[in-house]
Amino acid sequence: MACYLRVSTDEQTVENQRAPLEQLARARDWEPVWYEETWSGRDDRRPQLQKLLEDCRKGRVQAVAVVALDRLTRRVKTLLRMFEDFDRWGARVVSIRESWTDLPANLRDLVVHVLGFCAEMEVANLRERTRAGMRRAKEKGTKTGRPIGRPRLSRTQLAGAVELVQGGASLRQASRDTGVSVRAIRRRLDALAAPQNVEGPGEEGSPPLQAPGAAKGSTAASL
Repeated sequence: MACYLRVSTDEQTVENQRAPLEQLARARDWEPVWYEETWSGRDDRRPQLQKLLEDCRKGRVQAVAVVALDRLTRRVKTLLRMFEDFDRWGARVVSIRESWTDLPANLRDLVVHVLGFCAEMEVANLRERTRAGMRRAKEKGTKTGRPIGRPRLSRTQLAGAVELVQGGASLRQASRDTGVSVRAIRRRLDALAAPQNVEGPGEEGSPPLQAPGAAKGSTAASL
């Protein structure tokens, strides 16, 4: 069993993640192999994550265990691609917090597709809210929505662009939808991100990705 750990803002070390994964390994009589990450969760090129993916691709891993799916990535679209890759490589994902990952394969896949649909809808809603804000701004200002004599981007535009990217849109897509340059969006994302490749915090954990109607607090069942 591959156990992937990554620090977060409220956890300076990964030790709080280790204990429940050790308990899971004992319960299933699995031998854990640890992948400990100190890089920010925003960067999907994290070295230990890449090592884990490579080991899965080579068939060395049959199960990937995490305390929460946001340890792998906070981007829903990226997570869905990971699920597809893990399935293709014969590796099962087990999340202690998102217990629906232990459902039978057909039900789990249904949940994954629902999450994908929700992610697409959220991105579409973000785009529409951003465009509506820009239309209102244009009615009061210049063609770009900025009042004459104020060259700076509005906070609404920049926040909308960042929100789109965090919702799964690409940088260029967010730039087209908001009128904010790719460079400006990247600078803002870098400013919001935690330092990378250092011993220290990543980012705060996100709420669990729950199956529709799933009860909170349920624990993972046996595979």
